[in-house]
Amino acid sequence: MNAPRRDYLVFFRTGPNSLHPRLLAEDPQRNWDCAVSYWASTQPPDALAEMYSTGGGNKFDGFVEFWNTEPRSRGYRYYLLLDDDVYFEPGDISRLLTICDRYKIELAQPALKWSTFFNHNVTVENPICELRRVSFVEVMAACFSPATLERLLPTFSESRSTWGIDWAWACLMRDKGTIHVV
Repeated sequence: MNAPRRDYLVFFRTGPNSLHPRLLAEDPQRNWDCAVSYWASTQPPDALAEMYSTGGGNKFDGFVEFWNTEPRSRGYRYYLLLDDDVYFEPGDISRLLTICDRYKIELAQPALKWSTFFNHNVTVENPICELRRVSFVEVMAACFSPATLERLLPTFSESRSTWGIDWAWACLMRDKGTIHVV
């Protein structure tokens, strides 16, 4: 018998050193289902996630393959597409998804700590804000409402390296939706 479906989906594009087992273990009351897409074809499923897939050359190609072949991928309230080397404190993925849902955010990313590597100052945490409206989020931990995911899905195959599709999202979302750092 399958466990009840949760409200949110977190998609990991993973390799042999993925943090997803740790993130699952540290959030036993999680509100999200886990989908794992292995980029290393020899990686065996670990039986921790609700769904598994293979295929695609990068995280976003892998997600498109998952989206097109896994019927259970539809119907979630939010989708977080996460690099496998991004660590969250225990419970923070669940909190991120709850905040996105509470404020009906269309596109978001978690705020990065000042002590971590970051490319854009706009993505770094501001301790006085729960969320900030911004004009850009990075690809490493993008969180989409279902409508925004459908709107931006065609961009997922526009770059082999994924570089630059976050800028395309910013342009496509201009005047059509809100973008936040949570």
